Amino acid sequence: MTLLLTSDLLGKQHWYEWLVRCAPRVDAICVAGDLVDPCLGNIDAQREAAEFAAWRIGQARVGFYASEGEQDLLGARWYWLKSQSGTRCHDDVAITALPWRSQNKHWFEMPDRWRRQTRCRWLVMEHEPPAGAAVGVGAGANLQEDSAALSYHPDFLLTGHMRSAPWEPGGCWWDRRGATVIFNAGFNPDGEFPCHILLNTAKREAVWRHADGHECIRLDAFSAPFPSTTPQHP
Repeated sequence: MTLLLTSDLLGKQHWYEWLVRCAPRVDAICVAGDLVDPCLGNIDAQREAAEFAAWRIGQARVGFYASEGEQDLLGARWYWLKSQSGTRCHDDVAITALPWRSQNKHWFEMPDRWRRQTRCRWLVMEHEPPAGAAVGVGAGANLQEDSAALSYHPDFLLTGHMRSAPWEPGGCWWDRRGATVIFNAGFNPDGEFPCHILLNTAKREAVWRHADGHECIRLDAFSAPFPSTTPQHP
């Protein structure tokens, strides 16, 4: 299965259109928070555009999954995004979307039990990276010290929030904590498409794509963060 992993779309309509066009090439699209940007104004229109893109992706029989970021909480309660929280199964992958900064462990009990019974893959989406991870490096970082998700050792943890982390000294677009591989694709506001990761769960391979190039890793080849050779932050 191939999953397209991204975050921090921030209401950019041409990025949503790009996701809709790419949807038939993947099995599911996962967005780890900050779908809208209240600073752009007309937050209701941004929310409607995000929901419409998700519907169009679903019409292509491709899964769409999203979790909350702090930008998504501004304004009136966004009931559609709230309804995304929880776990859904897409073929042999369980995908758990967490509310912003939730430490409630009830989100993990059912998918953890299902994974142990079926040996499926488990992806958790949490907008904020765990403190100390290479995917959370950046100026002004005030991240949570503890991640409830990591205590359950999911196969994958998709984050965002720290938008320059992949290009920062000591930063990277992926990291590992025990058996969990953590991702953060980063953010380039001038890109024609959002920074994203193509995760092949069968091959255990991940490809990071951004405006200036790409990197590919085999997830079982390293026990520490891969030494990135990416360009400077745009």
